[in-house]
Amino acid sequence: MDTLTPMLRQYQEIKARHDNSILFFRLGDFYEMFGDDARRASSILDVVLTSRDAGKSGRIPMCGIPYHASEAYISKLIKAGLKVAICEQVEDPALAKGIVKREVIRVVTSGTYIDEASFESRYLIAINFTDKLSALAFTDTASGTIQTNEYATLQSLVEAISKIPVYECIYPQAQETQVKEIFKHPLLRAKNITLSPFEDWCFTSDIAKTSLKEHFHTHTLRGFGIEDMPLAISASGALLEYLKQMHKQPIRHLHKIALYADAEHAFISPAACYGLELEGLLAAIDHTLTSLGKRKLKEWLYHPLKSKEEIIKRQRAVTLLRENPHVCQELGKLLQNTPDIEKSISRISCGTGSARDLMALRLTLLKQPDIEKTLRALKSENGLFHLEDVPQIRGLLAKAISPTIPLSHPEGNIIAQGYHEELDGLRDIRENGKNWLKNLQEQEIKRTGIHSLKIGYNQVFGYYIEISKSNLTRVPQDYIRRQTLTNGERYITPELKEFEEKILTAEGKILQIERRLIEEIFKIILDSSEKLSVFSSCLARLHSLYSLGILSVTSGYSLPEINDGFVIDIKDGRHPVVEKSISEPFIANDTLLDTDTNHLIILTGPNMAGKSTYIRQTAILVILAQMGSYIPSTSASIGIVDKIFTRIGAHDEITKGQSTFMVEMSETAGILNNLSERSLVILDEIGRGTSTFDGLSLAWAISEFLAKRKVRALFATHFHELTALSEEFPGVKNCNVSVKEWNDEIIFLHKIVPGGTDDSYGIYVAKLAGIPKEVVKRAEGILTRLELSGNLQEKITNRLPAENQLLLFTRDKNSIAEEIKNEINDLDINALTPIQALNTLHTLKKKIESNEP
Repeated sequence: MDTLTPMLRQYQEIKARHDNSILFFRLGDFYEMFGDDARRASSILDVVLTSRDAGKSGRIPMCGIPYHASEAYISKLIKAGLKVAICEQVEDPALAKGIVKREVIRVVTSGTYIDEASFESRYLIAINFTDKLSALAFTDTASGTIQTNEYATLQSLVEAISKIPVYECIYPQAQETQVKEIFKHPLLRAKNITLSPFEDWCFTSDIAKTSLKEHFHTHTLRGFGIEDMPLAISASGALLEYLKQMHKQPIRHLHKIALYADAEHAFISPAACYGLELEGLLAAIDHTLTSLGKRKLKEWLYHPLKSKEEIIKRQRAVTLLRENPHVCQELGKLLQNTPDIEKSISRISCGTGSARDLMALRLTLLKQPDIEKTLRALKSENGLFHLEDVPQIRGLLAKAISPTIPLSHPEGNIIAQGYHEELDGLRDIRENGKNWLKNLQEQEIKRTGIHSLKIGYNQVFGYYIEISKSNLTRVPQDYIRRQTLTNGERYITPELKEFEEKILTAEGKILQIERRLIEEIFKIILDSSEKLSVFSSCLARLHSLYSLGILSVTSGYSLPEINDGFVIDIKDGRHPVVEKSISEPFIANDTLLDTDTNHLIILTGPNMAGKSTYIRQTAILVILAQMGSYIPSTSASIGIVDKIFTRIGAHDEITKGQSTFMVEMSETAGILNNLSERSLVILDEIGRGTSTFDGLSLAWAISEFLAKRKVRALFATHFHELTALSEEFPGVKNCNVSVKEWNDEIIFLHKIVPGGTDDSYGIYVAKLAGIPKEVVKRAEGILTRLELSGNLQEKITNRLPAENQLLLFTRDKNSIAEEIKNEINDLDINALTPIQALNTLHTLKKKIESNEP
């Protein structure tokens, strides 16, 4: 290092403390990167890789970016999975002795990055575990809350993490091996989560508890409900410490810890979130106008309510907007273009607040009285229309922050005129200096009677009054000679000198005073961060209610009746996403499910007929109903669901080391082991990924299990044999998707009708897909031969006693094989005549055939 230049020695010393980050090293108006950092960053950022003299060491690779455009470059590096350490000059270069002192002022990571380009939350989580328990703590970049809980099994921990949009996970360094194994789980490995080991001492329960109590200014954590949860405390404390270390700030906007139980909401399994394509559903129903509202609407969608009272309360709020269209329209106008103030508060708390954040808060808070006035009548009928007020902050920002801050280079123009007297005076000098000098010149001409008097400026002597030789006798006594010229003299006056000092230092003083005032305003804002958090939460709720209000007036949408019963009765239900994506009218269908006589629907029918759409539709309409929305149907009665499970699709896990069938069985096991009496189960083609008999056996057994539990379930299948279950279990109902055959063509009617079917029309679909004619023809011939061999369902139902139908639909294959093996072993081959050998072989063949299904 001794061979490096002083500046690069300083760089290497700082880099050594942040070796896991790309170091943005401030040099003038640029952030420079050197060595390996430059090589990695240049390709990601698409900037030129050059080099710089490194002293006796030769040259070192280098690349750089303009500091004022750093956010766009930071975003690219974060999304590439890297961390970025921001190193700034922390002393005035004019006062520095030698190299200017520099320090890392913050480290940006996947979990701490505030992404302005996305409405999505970005969660940072901390996990910790012992042999018996595991703990999870998490917060997002826009939230003021740390949420935490403990889990009895690692599977429960994995499921909790899988439902959160996690970008980064911290964990004790000593548990790195175990953590990496956890994140290989199929539910987590596709999420591309950054794993960041953190100092073990930060996860010490006592240290964490002390840190949390100091941060929240409490003597105990009992009020947060975690006093007796040491593992949750350790994870929460480590999370807080990590945020402090990354931001080099106390993170004041984090104002509480909440126990993450999710008990108020229906559980949607991670597989169901994927299989039901909830992201596509969100896009179809979203009428929010801002990121703040979109984030809240997504939260409602992924966490449907399960309290009848709370659902009805939200329904009534939506209905009030539907019945008062003028109020809804006015609310939309007021909410439009509302900034994402949650992120603004977070930036201010993390030390990266800017003029834009002050403007965002000012603009939004000033809308509060108008929104309150617009919703006054509705608020008296429904408390969900309440909007928290923060009058102290609103008044401060209205008075202190200029409403016309320039978008580029706002420095010096952020504080409003009239807020600070000295600042106003300095601005007046800066902006009206020429006028002041002109007025002074006119004043001095009038006072001296010297019409040729003029005021000028140069860099050596500053401002001066120039008098020609012919007028020197008329110079006032208070003029002070500054310079002698060939044709005259230059003077100054105390007044002019004072003005010179003010105008030459005005810009620096303006920036200095403004920075001090902004820091004071930031402090006041953070002192009220809890109230501002409540305000932003109320505002987000209004955005979501507005969105549901707009959705409610969509043609063919109705308000579902919510009850504590078990009946799901939907009339003319439609899939909201598919309906918007097709040009022809959507074929509506009824659904009736209960826990008595209609609890398991076995749905058969052709490929492409709409089985999957129908079963997904039922779950989607239940989710919409329980989030308080109107739904696409003529009417509906929904007996509350507390868990929604689906087994749909393969999740493309084959490329991740698991077979389709293994994923299918794992998810099905998760469903069967976690059922409740209020669950809703959606199964699509269980048993396809293995042999026909294995698949049918499993599908039959799973269906029987659900039938016996009387759980509300829809099972779409091509195993037509399952329709026989309705003869054994009264609550099992067979339905099929009707088709019409006409002129050797198949017309899919997409209508669900009672009864089973044994036609899948798979070969017809293959023909539509463009399979070569000779292949289609050959398939038809094979199908004919297979059909002549008999009906598998008849063999199942006729040849086996009802109580033994689960015994794989055949005699015990192992016992038959053992019997034949013994007979062969008993044969004396040397003593058999040819005719005896043929007769024995014939007998064994008959025995095998007689035991075939």
